Amino acid sequence: MNLAAQGPPNQAPPPGAWGQPPVSPQAPTSANGWAIAALVLGLVTLGLSPLPVLNQGGILAGLVGIGTGIAAVIVGRRRGSRVVMASVGLGLSVLGVVLSFVFTEMYVRQLDRAFTDAGLPNVSEPYVAGPRTYTLEVTSTGLDSLSSVNWTNSTGGMDSERDRTSPWRQTVTIDDGTGAMVSGGGWVDSGSAELTCTIREGDRVVDTQTVRGQYVNVSCDTY
Repeated sequence: MNLAAQGPPNQAPPPGAWGQPPVSPQAPTSANGWAIAALVLGLVTLGLSPLPVLNQGGILAGLVGIGTGIAAVIVGRRRGSRVVMASVGLGLSVLGVVLSFVFTEMYVRQLDRAFTDAGLPNVSEPYVAGPRTYTLEVTSTGLDSLSSVNWTNSTGGMDSERDRTSPWRQTVTIDDGTGAMVSGGGWVDSGSAELTCTIREGDRVVDTQTVRGQYVNVSCDTY
């Protein structure tokens, strides 16, 4: 027997010997598309959060990003891969949504303040049931008297007077809490006159209008 041909004793068999297939290197795990989508949506939401109006679309993107981020974390853990990107995207989406609501609330308050400072009605004020007291005014420049004045009385009906001296003022309390209206008219033989109506509730100007001309007619209301 030729022992040299058999090789040295105790030598390990080569790969593939004894019917065992060779071990191939493990294929790299594919990228988690959910994580990428969550990260992109989170960045979009955060970028739109300080922009008026556009941040409303950012809120929708953020809600989708939150759902996508949660899905990315679940998929990543099942695959045994890292979930850092998914977690970052999820966090950015949540932060962007929260900031969008904060900025929106701030812009609404600024608009309300601007309307109040300009003497315009507060658009965010809810309807309040019950009695409400209004001060109705009609003033003029270039007119000594008003040909007619019409206004809402306490029952919600209309009262009117003619040939009234300017300025005209009346305080009414509307029992059912609905709005009020006042109008006035007049004219001059020549030239131009100015006629202004104003409705106040306490110190707040609810509505004011001004017209100019030879024949003037002005109207204000709280509706």
